[in-house]
Amino acid sequence: MNNARHRRPLRNRSVYQFQEPQAPSTIKIKPLYFKLGAVALILAALAWGIFFSSIFAIRRVIVSGSQDPALIERTRVFEGKNIWRVTTSAIETGIIQDFTQIASVTISRGIPDTIKLEVHERPVALVWVAGTQLAFSDNGGIISKVIPTTELSPPSEGDQFTALRVAIPENLSATPLVWDTHGAPVDARNFRLPLVFVAVVLEAHQALQEEFQLPVKFFLVRETTLQIEAVTERGWRILFDTTRPFAAQRLGLRTVLDTRAADVRSYIDLRVDGWAYFK
Repeated sequence: MNNARHRRPLRNRSVYQFQEPQAPSTIKIKPLYFKLGAVALILAALAWGIFFSSIFAIRRVIVSGSQDPALIERTRVFEGKNIWRVTTSAIETGIIQDFTQIASVTISRGIPDTIKLEVHERPVALVWVAGTQLAFSDNGGIISKVIPTTELSPPSEGDQFTALRVAIPENLSATPLVWDTHGAPVDARNFRLPLVFVAVVLEAHQALQEEFQLPVKFFLVRETTLQIEAVTERGWRILFDTTRPFAAQRLGLRTVLDTRAADVRSYIDLRVDGWAYFK
């Protein structure tokens, strides 16, 4: 017991061992990191200047190829927007969907604050007359525009037809007129003429005018677009089958006019393949 009482305590070396003071540690930053940081700051400032500053805010919109008031009004949504943040492809698609008279539109940027729209409208190939509506169709049967009118003089139901008077632009005065006797309303978004129908009308109109010297006043659609009547300046009616190409019916018309033109008083019917009837 006495020996344990007088035993000297052991020293903990980690506590009592003397250590030399150490200098504080430092981290040396390489010059490359400074350069990368500076480049990042410059790029961030440049991105802000391009995409968010007022320098590239759109202040002017130019529309060429169309003077449609609704389209001009539509382009005002560009004003004040950043020229680089405008998604041109989506806007082009939206305009074509909303304006059926437009076949294509191209949007280009004029730095720093101008947007230009190059609009290409559908050419009018024929005018579809329905009741008090005039529908303008291109050669693909797509209705580009529908306008109301009350200046219509419907044809009589007999063999003698009166001239069709319609309020159409002067530059379309030579465009074929197709009269729908049912007068069904036309919705430009949902109404489309068959391609073969449009092709037959256009070919017949041109051939009767230029090749056969039988100018057409207008065309009549009585029941369906599967057949059509051309009302000529002579008062004759020429009946075509619009499910067959016009070239297949031209020969029959030529044969009648070359051999029996003096006997024609009312109509020439070319709807039966390989035959031509006249009265």
